[in-house]
Amino acid sequence: MVSGAIRELASGPGTDTRQWTSYGIVEPDTAGQHSVRFNDENGSPLAHGVLVDVKLQPSGITVPCRVMSQCAGNGEGEWHPFVPGDEVMVLIPEGDERAGCAIIGRFNQSHDVFPTTVGGQDVTTNTFGFKRHVAPFIVEVGQGYVIRSFMTNAAFTIDNQGQVFITDGESNLLAMTPHAISLMTVGETNGFQVDLEKTITFVKSTTASLTLDDTNGSKWQSKGTLSISASGNPGLNNVATVQGNVQFMVGVLTMFGTLFAGLAGPVVGAELAALFNPAALPAIINGALALAGTPACSFTPYLGGITAGLSVPKVPGVNAGIGSAGFMCD
Repeated sequence: MVSGAIRELASGPGTDTRQWTSYGIVEPDTAGQHSVRFNDENGSPLAHGVLVDVKLQPSGITVPCRVMSQCAGNGEGEWHPFVPGDEVMVLIPEGDERAGCAIIGRFNQSHDVFPTTVGGQDVTTNTFGFKRHVAPFIVEVGQGYVIRSFMTNAAFTIDNQGQVFITDGESNLLAMTPHAISLMTVGETNGFQVDLEKTITFVKSTTASLTLDDTNGSKWQSKGTLSISASGNPGLNNVATVQGNVQFMVGVLTMFGTLFAGLAGPVVGAELAALFNPAALPAIINGALALAGTPACSFTPYLGGITAGLSVPKVPGVNAGIGSAGFMCD
């Protein structure tokens, strides 16, 4: 009875002066020692893990502290950098600073200001959770790693073979593996794939596919109409479009109509021959280009080519050609 009463008396506030937990401030480096230490003087890992020098408050006692984390094992660990002035909570086993203190948490205050916005969202609404790191942060795993939205089934996955998969809520897939890079819609009805082993690129839509294969030959397949056209401004880039060609032909026919408007009968060889006089071609073609709304051509460098093309003797069975150089536009 007496011993119990004595123990109860000694446990009263202010009677036992030992500290079991204490606030602390991370110390700065000194001339002879870093305040955060990972290795001993020989460069070997410290026997009890990382040590951080902390000045306990309000006692003012400086103690080396181990760091508690949620992850610790053989080759495993978790780390968030400490800087001088960080405020921490220190656990003091047995109430004795010599028993091996441990940092069990850290605090925000005027030195380490709590963020008010994360991801553009107002933290003070208290409507979402977050983890924000200012220092570079690395997540490394030995096996598979998955981040998944249980609301939509969208997921980011790295498996233990190094394959990366990203899926959205509709199961459309982006995959990067040692064998291929793929972008596929659900059901693989549309997609793009690069075979890294065979160096083949494959593009697929619902009704068409394109295979680029230098070894076995490329192939284009389509269940619909195949249309190939160039794009650009034909007057500025020397690129012909279907629309531009049609407009030019309309202009040529219009010029024909203007030239032959005074003829009473059909157009015969003499009239057509006059059209292919090199000196007359610039006016005819530029007139057609003007009607098509296209800038005129400079024919001066090419009249020699036109003349040379027209002078080529006719080969039996082959129509006489006009020098292609003569029709190039600046």
